[in-house]
Amino acid sequence: MVLCLKDLEEREEQEAGNRRSVEQAANDLKVKCGLLLHWMAHAIMSKRQMSYKVTELQLLLQKEENLAKIFIDEKTQQALEAHDQQLESCQEKQIQQHSDPIQLLKKYMEIKNEMQEPRHLLEQWHPIPLSSEHILNYYKHLVTVLQFILQKPPEARLKESARSPNWEYDSLHPRLKLSDDHLVVSCNCKRIFYPCGPQRFNKLWQVLSRDAFLSGSHYWEVDLLHAGAGWWIGAAYPSIGRKGDSETCRLGWNRASWCLKKFNFEYWAFHKADRNPILIEDDPDCTGIFLDYEVGILSFYNVTDGMAHLHTFCCKFTEPVTQP
Repeated sequence: MVLCLKDLEEREEQEAGNRRSVEQAANDLKVKCGLLLHWMAHAIMSKRQMSYKVTELQLLLQKEENLAKIFIDEKTQQALEAHDQQLESCQEKQIQQHSDPIQLLKKYMEIKNEMQEPRHLLEQWHPIPLSSEHILNYYKHLVTVLQFILQKPPEARLKESARSPNWEYDSLHPRLKLSDDHLVVSCNCKRIFYPCGPQRFNKLWQVLSRDAFLSGSHYWEVDLLHAGAGWWIGAAYPSIGRKGDSETCRLGWNRASWCLKKFNFEYWAFHKADRNPILIEDDPDCTGIFLDYEVGILSFYNVTDGMAHLHTFCCKFTEPVTQP
């Protein structure tokens, strides 16, 4: 009986170890999928930038070609008109029989000089080849820009475009305090009297940003060094609920918001009340958030750990996205 119990305990420990291995493998797979989506988004961004530049160059070349055709047509028409006028003049001054050889020689020299004038005009009006130096310079600049985009790591490009959210005063909960520059939010021990408006959160300690994105790719960073043992950050539609503490107002508990949450030493990703655990070795003092509206990804990174990927949400955005 003792041997059976011992064998049963060993099997239970083995099954527990297997479950932990499977959970770890699943988490690793999620992280790798998130990284793959991130790189795909950057590849699409680079491809889009290259397409814009190539289209711009094609339009420029087409415009130069049209101008050259118009220039050649105008000068050719002027040359033809001058030639026709010269022929009419020659017909009027046709040489008739003259008994005086000196007069005949004078007429011959006049007609010869007149016939040579259109040749000089044609030489003057012959279209001079247009300079393509500015087109070559534009192409060289395009190549330089593309090389810069492809050679620079995506992390470095993200850091260069990083910005801090500009928090909205009208949505601030009464237990939150906003700095004068609207860049820092801190908790307050007492409620602060704010005007009660439709945009203000009255139950949940939340605040939204003034910025709302309806297209393009954007990256911002949130400093969490003094956030304490618990915090939640993410993105939301401006249509998220503001009054009460129901799921329609909670960040990450509805279709209008996405959330990365820390509570004590646990990290979770929330959307539509569906939560996924996140394994983080070192607490992030600063978190980076990358949004690509058209591609439909929202990614979180641990900036203090060399842009380590934390989590990626995949979604088709249908409203402007703001930063809560």
